[in-house]
Amino acid sequence: MKLSSKDLLELIREAAEEKKAYDIKAIDVSSVTVITDYFLICTSDSNVQSRAIADSIEDKLKENGLKVNSREGYRNGEWVVMDTRKVIIHIFTPEVREHYNLEHFWEEEIGPIQKGSSDNLSSMIKARKKAPVKKPGKAAAAKKDARKAATSKSVKKPVVSEKKKPIVSEKKKSITKKEEIEREIMKKAVAAKKNVLAKEKPADKSRKQQIEEEIFRQKQKKEANRARQKAETSKKKASEAVKTFGKNDAKKMREKASFASKAKAAAGTMSALKIKKGGKK
Repeated sequence: MKLSSKDLLELIREAAEEKKAYDIKAIDVSSVTVITDYFLICTSDSNVQSRAIADSIEDKLKENGLKVNSREGYRNGEWVVMDTRKVIIHIFTPEVREHYNLEHFWEEEIGPIQKGSSDNLSSMIKARKKAPVKKPGKAAAAKKDARKAATSKSVKKPVVSEKKKPIVSEKKKSITKKEEIEREIMKKAVAAKKNVLAKEKPADKSRKQQIEEEIFRQKQKKEANRARQKAETSKKKASEAVKTFGKNDAKKMREKASFASKAKAAAGTMSALKIKKGGKK
């Protein structure tokens, strides 16, 4: 089943709304790029909801005999990208969408590129029209006069051949100059168009890479914080254990010392009693 870009956009929008996607925004990029016609950007509250929205869109397309050509970021769920050729879908969690503001990037970057390419071409054409074109008649006449004077002095050179050569060359020069101007305008127009496409693709790729790197860095920070917290808690537990163990040891030592002193005292009294008994006998 073949659908137009607008119909496909509405179908995808319905599928996203079914899974409670919000802040849905469509950007028309058909005048700037050949990659796609529309970008559809929406927000989900969690990575689980992002995956649910992506599944809903894919199921809706399958029902209508269509398919998703590629899908990225599904496992992570913080930024899911789905490509259907005519529409590219971006599903963001709120933090990632607010941080990178992709729709603002496209609206800011595409406008000046479109305007700049057409303005440059029109200004170039106006400048070419205003620039004075040299008339070959005067130069040819001056050359003719000079050559007539030369032929009157020397009879050896044929006059006809001398007259024809400069006229043909001047005509050729005037034609090539006009052609050069037209070719230059066409080249610059094509170059401007190529620059738009060249700027588009790397900007999108680099933007995606930057976001992925930022997400990866955030995850690394979280993991580092968790590891630090675990290390701190284990240190606290170890220090508490050492303290409790030290207290127990000190108590035991005190108990042993008191027991030894009591034993000595008892031994002293026993020996004293024996001595007394011996004295009485």
